[in-house]
Amino acid sequence: MKFDKLYWMYSISALLTWGAFYAFMNYLQSIFVHKFFIGDTTAGELVSIPYWIAFSAPIFGVITDKYSKRCSLLCVTASMSLIPVLILYLTPSGSDHNGIVYFSLILFGLFLSMMCSYVFPTLPLLSEKRLLSTAFALCYCTKNGGTALLSFLGGQLLGDDD
Repeated sequence: MKFDKLYWMYSISALLTWGAFYAFMNYLQSIFVHKFFIGDTTAGELVSIPYWIAFSAPIFGVITDKYSKRCSLLCVTASMSLIPVLILYLTPSGSDHNGIVYFSLILFGLFLSMMCSYVFPTLPLLSEKRLLSTAFALCYCTKNGGTALLSFLGGQLLGDDD
C-alpha cells in the first residue's frame, strides 16, 4: 500500500514483458522447425541471437541516463515485444523466409536489451529507500507470475504436440 500507481504500472509491465519474453522463447525453436522448416540444430542456434543482441543493453542504459524518458521508452519496449511475434506469425510457412526470421530475432534482441535497461533499474526511482527490497521483491514476484501464466497459456494454445 506504500507504493504509488506508477510503481504498480511498472510491476504489471514486468509481468507482461518478461512473461511474453519467456513464453516466446520457450516455443521459438519449435516455430522455426515446424513453420520455417529449419533444422533442429540451426533452430537451436538461432534462438541464441536475441541474447547476443541483448549485449547492447548498456547503450540503452546510457540513452536513458542522458535523456531520461523512462516511461516513454518503456511503452516503446512493450510494443516492441509484439512486433517480432506478429512478423513470425504473419509470415507464411516455408524455408525461403530466412531474412524475415533473422530480422525478427534482431528486433526481439533489441526488445530484450531495452527491457533490461528500463524495467528493473527504474524501481529505485519509484520507491522509498527503506522499501526498496520490498519493491524489488514484488516486481520480481509479478515477473515470475507473468512467466508462469504466459508460458502456460502458450502451451495451451499450441497444444501437446511439437
